[in-house]
Amino acid sequence: MFPNQLRLRCYAEHQGPRLWVAVCIDLCLAAQGETCEEARNKLDAQIDQYVEEAFTVDRAYFDQLIPRKAPLRQPVKYYLAHLHIASVLLHRSVHDFIRDMPLTISSQRP
Repeated sequence: MFPNQLRLRCYAEHQGPRLWVAVCIDLCLAAQGETCEEARNKLDAQIDQYVEEAFTVDRAYFDQLIPRKAPLRQPVKYYLAHLHIASVLLHRSVHDFIRDMPLTISSQRP
């Protein structure tokens, strides 16, 4: 990871028939979808919009907005998924993932 990148820890959790919830524990954002992929795509869109607004509209508050930590239960689920024991303890499918994103606004991205 380069100094001009933001590393975001996320997970997606299967919560019921046709319901997945994706959570970014570093920005306290969540999205839901009928599939894991749909929930992750929606979360990615939220992350892009949130970070871009933090860079442009709310630049004076950037340090307060990024990172914006999630409640303790969400990082716990992330690390349980990361250790591959979430399915045993939570009795549901939980997948962790990392999202690296450049710290530039979209108009400056290639």
